[in-house]
Amino acid sequence: MEWRYLGSTVWFGTENNALWLPPYEYARYIIRYAPHDSEWWSLDMTRPHAYSNVHRPVYLGNTVGFGNLLDGRHLICWGKFLPYAGTYDYPQCLMYSSADGDWWVMRFGTPFLWDRIGNTKGFGNLSDGKHLNLLGDFNGDGRDEILMNSSVDGDWWVIGVLGSAKL
Repeated sequence: MEWRYLGSTVWFGTENNALWLPPYEYARYIIRYAPHDSEWWSLDMTRPHAYSNVHRPVYLGNTVGFGNLLDGRHLICWGKFLPYAGTYDYPQCLMYSSADGDWWVMRFGTPFLWDRIGNTKGFGNLSDGKHLNLLGDFNGDGRDEILMNSSVDGDWWVIGVLGSAKL
């Protein structure tokens, strides 16, 4: 076994941070969100800093306008929701807010951009624990969708992002 020093994240603090390893080939990234300051950071485990050979986090942005994303009223999932565009096919973050039923997609990069892509308020609160929400490529197009079971009538729905970044 070989251990290699990558860097320190002590400055992230220890209070209720959320860490994600995006799926697929993006697992080289560690994404950090902290509710106390709503800041997002990315650490690319394959690219050390050019001068020190230590991996340094990259500031992605702030989502203070969405409130605390770890409050149980939001759903957050990582995947490939948008069609491939640009030089790098980075992961996207799909976020749902139960306050208004809005869905947002974050385009990964520096800075990241959030686009409102639709609303599912008619299905009720999808983060209430009464809906089954599964992530996967359910229609075979190479992009991820949310498979949702409605607690109201038992129907199943696929929620996907269209090419124009709309639900």
